[in-house]
Amino acid sequence: MERTWLIVAMSISPLFVYYILKKIRKVVIQWALKHAYKDNRHALLALKLLGGKNPPLDEFQSLLPSLPVPKLSSTLKQWLESVRPLVSEEAFRRAEEAAKEFESSKEGKDLQVQLVKRSKQCSNWLEDWWVQFAYLRQRVSLMTYVNYFCTDSSDFIFREPYTSDPIRRVVDLIESALDFKHRVDHNTLRPLRIKNVLPVCMKGMNKVFGTTRSPGDDCDELKTHIVPEDGDAHVLLMVGSSMFKLPVQVGGKRVSNSSIEQAIREATRAADSQGKSEWGEGRHAQPHVSQLTGLSRNKWASMYREMVNSHEANKEGIRTIEEALFAVSLLEDSVDSGDLHQYVNICLHNRGRQIWFDKCFTILAFKDGRVGWHYEHTYADAPVPGLMCEHAMVNGNPSSEDIRCYPRPLLAFSDAPVSASPIRWQCDALPGMKQWLREAEEETRSLLSDFDIRPFYWRNFGADVIKKCSMSPDAFCQAVLQVVSTRYWGRAVLTYESASLRVFEGGRTDTIRSATSEVCEFAREFVKEKREVEEKELAAKLRRAGQVHSKITRNACRMNGVDRHLLGLKILALINGMPLPKLFQEEAYNLEFQLATSQSPIVQEHEKVPVELMTLGGGFGPITSPGLGISYHILPDRLYFYVSVRSKDAEEDSKRCVEYIQQALEDLKGLLLRCPPEKKKS
Repeated sequence: MERTWLIVAMSISPLFVYYILKKIRKVVIQWALKHAYKDNRHALLALKLLGGKNPPLDEFQSLLPSLPVPKLSSTLKQWLESVRPLVSEEAFRRAEEAAKEFESSKEGKDLQVQLVKRSKQCSNWLEDWWVQFAYLRQRVSLMTYVNYFCTDSSDFIFREPYTSDPIRRVVDLIESALDFKHRVDHNTLRPLRIKNVLPVCMKGMNKVFGTTRSPGDDCDELKTHIVPEDGDAHVLLMVGSSMFKLPVQVGGKRVSNSSIEQAIREATRAADSQGKSEWGEGRHAQPHVSQLTGLSRNKWASMYREMVNSHEANKEGIRTIEEALFAVSLLEDSVDSGDLHQYVNICLHNRGRQIWFDKCFTILAFKDGRVGWHYEHTYADAPVPGLMCEHAMVNGNPSSEDIRCYPRPLLAFSDAPVSASPIRWQCDALPGMKQWLREAEEETRSLLSDFDIRPFYWRNFGADVIKKCSMSPDAFCQAVLQVVSTRYWGRAVLTYESASLRVFEGGRTDTIRSATSEVCEFAREFVKEKREVEEKELAAKLRRAGQVHSKITRNACRMNGVDRHLLGLKILALINGMPLPKLFQEEAYNLEFQLATSQSPIVQEHEKVPVELMTLGGGFGPITSPGLGISYHILPDRLYFYVSVRSKDAEEDSKRCVEYIQQALEDLKGLLLRCPPEKKKS
C-alpha cells in the first residue's frame, strides 16, 4: 500500500511542480508588465527571461496592466504648458484661473474620484468612450476626415510588380490576408513586443476582418461578423459600380486560389457585359451605391435605413457587404510611378467611388498590377491592420518565400468551383436613389475641392544620420514639421501627434502636444530672415526642444498626457448632466488641432525584410478645416512623408508644404552638423 502511494506521489509531483512554476511565472510576468513600461530594469529583465520565444497571441493579453488615471494636478500643469505658446497672454491668464479653480473645486475633485472609481471597475476606463466619442458620434464624412491609406511595396511602385495582372495579384493578397486571419483565429500569431521584450495589446486583431462601421442617427454602430470555424466566408468584390459576393471559405474549407481567380474573372466578364441602363453601361451599369458611404454620417444613415427597410433584396445586399471579411476593388486606373500624387489621392478617396468607406479595409487593385490599401479607422489604429498588411505584402510576394516569419499554414482546401454572386439593388423600391447619388456626387465634389494629399520621399538621410546629430529622429521630424507649420500658418498652432497606449489592456492612443514652448521658440527664430541669435545658440535651442519632446512623448505613452484624461472628465460631466465646468469652455481648451501628425512603423515583425519589399507607408486627411495632416515614416536611411491639406487652394498649398519640408530637412541637419553639442566636462 505504501509503495502504491509512493508511486502515485512520484507521478503527481512533477505535474504539481510544473503547475506551481507556471503560476509563479504568471505572477512574475503580471508584476513585470505593471512596471516595465516605466523602464523598470528588473521588470524588463523578467519579461526578457520569462516571455518565451514563440508565445501564443493571447499569452500576455489578460496580464496587461489596466489603463491608469493620472493625477489631476499633473494633467492641468501639462495642459497649461502646452497652450502657453499658442494663445494670447489674456487667454492664458484665463486658462490658468480656470485650471486652478477646477483643481480646487468640488466638481473637479468629484469627477476625478468618479474616473478613478470607473478605472477600478474595468480594465480600460477609456476604451468604450473613445470609440463612441472620437469616432461613432462624429458626423463628418469618413472619406478624408477619418479613414487612411497605405501604399504598395516600394519595389512594385518604382519598378514593376511581379505580375501586371491585377486579378492574379489580388488573389495572392487574398490568400495572404486569409493566412493572417487563420493565425489570429487559431492563436498562433505571436504577440508584438517592443524591442522583443515588452508586449502590447493585441485585442484589435480580432476586428481586422469582418468589421463594418454601420451608420446611425447621431451615433454609428461598429459590427464585427464572426465566421464559424465550419462556416462560409466571403469577400466583397467591386468591379466598377457592380458588386459581388466572392466566396473564400465554404463549409470551413478554404477555397483554392485557382477557384477564387476563376470566380473573379467570371464576375469581371459579367460586369463588363452588362448592357446600357439608367445608371451607365458595362461595369458601371449598376448604381454607384458605394458613393453614399462617403456622405456625412447622418445623411448616409437616413438613406441606409430606407435601403434596409425598402426591399428584402436591398436588406440582403447590405448584409452581404457588412458580413464580408473585407473588400477588393478592381480599378480602371494605372499608377504613374514618376508622379504618385494621383495614386495616393485614389488610395485615400478615389473620388468617392468603388470604396465602401464603412468597411474595415479594401484592397485597391490598379489595372497594371499595383495595389493600394484603404482602411476605416474606428476599430483600430494603423499599426493593427498594418501588421496584417505587412504579412500580406511579404507572404503575397513570390520572391519573399525565404523570409517569411511563419511557414504556410496547413489547411483543408476545397477544390470545388465557386462563383461570385452579384448584389442586385432593387431601385424600384428606392425612388430617391437618383437624387441620393446626385447629392453624394455634389458633396464629394465639394469635399475634395479644398483637399489634396501629396507624397514626399526623402532618401538623402534617415534615422542613422539624425542620431549622429545627437537628436531623437522623431523629435527631429517634429521640429521640421513645426518649422513647416510656422512658415505655413505664420504662427504656432496646436499640434497633434499620436502616442501609443498599447502597453495597457485595450489601449489605443493619447496625444503628444508637439508644439511645445521650446520648439515653437526655435521655429519662430529659425524662420526669421534676420535671426537675432547665433547658430550655436539656435542649435542648442533645437536640441533642448528635442529633449522636451522626448520627455512629453514618454509621458503620453505612459498615460501621463493631457487629452484623454481631460476628455474622460468632460464625458463624466456630460453623463452626470452637470453644467460644463468653466475649464472646458475656455478658448485655450477649445483650440483645434490644425496640424495633425502621426508616425507609424512600416515594419513591425519582418525585421529582416529588405525595405524595398515593404510599403512606402501611408497617410490621412487633416482633422480640421482649414488644416494640415502630415504622416511620416522614419527608416535608417530615408524618410517618407504624406502631406494633406484642407484649404481654398489645396493643391498649391500641398506643393508648398512639401517644399518647406525639403528645405527644413536640409537646413536643420546642416545646423546640427555645424554646431555639435558641447562635450560635458569630466
